[in-house]
Amino acid sequence: MTPNLRKYHRRIWFFLAGLLPILLVAAIAVIPAERTSPSTPDNQPEALPKVVKTASSDLLVATLRQDSATGERQVEIELKQALTNPSTLVYLIADENADPATGKLLGSLSSRKIYRLDAGKNLSGQEYLLLFDPITHLKIATLKL
Repeated sequence: MTPNLRKYHRRIWFFLAGLLPILLVAAIAVIPAERTSPSTPDNQPEALPKVVKTASSDLLVATLRQDSATGERQVEIELKQALTNPSTLVYLIADENADPATGKLLGSLSSRKIYRLDAGKNLSGQEYLLLFDPITHLKIATLKL
């Protein structure tokens, strides 16, 4: 290292030695005292008032709800345990062995515990609830409502 570079190097290190503690104290000073929660808001619709049917399995509890005034129906799914499939779709199907393509897609499930899915006004004979993984084409569970 040349004498000029040594001199420059020493000045930079003395400058950093004074600046770094000041920056550390400033960083600690700007940490907020109250931290906000990282959880996302729950955008689930309100549960409809009238319970029409309830069905249960080892994996979930499904409740069919209805609003008597409007005729709207809602399927409420409460997971008893975490799903092992990362992408799970929920269908209403006509019989236990029906293909998901013939049913009505209600929505998808992820990591939350309770889901409320709009089933429309007319179920038209679709009384089975099917949990289906579209990636592996696996029927996870079928439940009669």
